[in-house]
Amino acid sequence: MCLKVLPTAKKREEMDEDTWKTTVNNAYAMSYAVAGAAAYENRNYNEAINNFTGVVKYFKRNESAYYHLGLCYWQVNKLDAAMLNFAKAYILKGSTSASAKKYLDQLWSSSHRGSLAGVERVIERAQQDLK
Repeated sequence: MCLKVLPTAKKREEMDEDTWKTTVNNAYAMSYAVAGAAAYENRNYNEAINNFTGVVKYFKRNESAYYHLGLCYWQVNKLDAAMLNFAKAYILKGSTSASAKKYLDQLWSSSHRGSLAGVERVIERAQQDLK
């Protein structure tokens, strides 16, 4: 519902443009996060991917959204995308960082004969994406 209303929201006169933009972006990110979490809980992973992608569009450094994107992509068997999103969550060092690294290592080693050699390339790409 919030996503439908936001495009028509009006800025208060006393609010400067930068503050308004930040407020609107935060509202979009929060709304997409709520919708993504609901879709994830209902095992609608493609819808969750769309919503969590919306979160990072408006709040690029949201580690929780990247972590959930990793989980969703894993569920739909898009392992490269899952690993990249786990790497982003790991790099951002939030509350999901340790789990994200564990899952990144698990996915990488399962497709590389049990080796973690080369996993740093995924982390380097994630760092570039987050710049």
